[in-house]
Amino acid sequence: MKKKKRTRDNSKTLRTLGYGALGGVIANTAIVSPMIPNLNKTVAPTAEIKRSLKAFMHKNKISDIPIYLGADAKHAGGFDSSKKSPTFGIHTRNASNEAIILHEAGHAKNWKPVIGKKLHDPVAIIRGLSVFGGTAAGGAHYLANKDSKLAPAYPLLYSSPTLVDEGLASARATGHLLKRYGFKKGMSKSKSLLPAFLTYLALPGVMSGAIYYDQKQRKVR
Repeated sequence: MKKKKRTRDNSKTLRTLGYGALGGVIANTAIVSPMIPNLNKTVAPTAEIKRSLKAFMHKNKISDIPIYLGADAKHAGGFDSSKKSPTFGIHTRNASNEAIILHEAGHAKNWKPVIGKKLHDPVAIIRGLSVFGGTAAGGAHYLANKDSKLAPAYPLLYSSPTLVDEGLASARATGHLLKRYGFKKGMSKSKSLLPAFLTYLALPGVMSGAIYYDQKQRKVR
């Protein structure tokens, strides 16, 4: 009897986690989709944005990292951290958004300690897999340890390499904007960074919610 109950309990848990994964993908898609057309536009940076970026890079001691903006960008946006790649550097195709450019430069600052070093590739692999892999690992850890009070945090903890990298890059960009333009204008310029961060938080965040819900339901069952 206990075995049947345990099997039913596991089945319901797996179903809840499946809904969590699906919900996370849907939330991520809903946030990302409206951004894509804007990110793919090719827009050259203004003189003010160039000055702001130059000041940011000088302050953070990353002036040696290549910058590709507007038509020079090899892809829509991002920071290619590998010196082995011909596209190593900061890329932003739509260079009209100062906050996004500074965010990508913030990644360059984050990655500076491992660029060109042996640690780079392992760190890059962990970073690249951490949202999808971290969400899956969090769900698997919960299945093996359902009664832990920390279980709802598992997907977020396993996804933390990406979340910390993205959050720190945005914090660096926001701090620069606030200092350069003052609080009101700086916050206005940085407002696009929150929905961008939510694209990374959506999948592990929804999965954490699913685990929390399942724990509550297991107490009832």
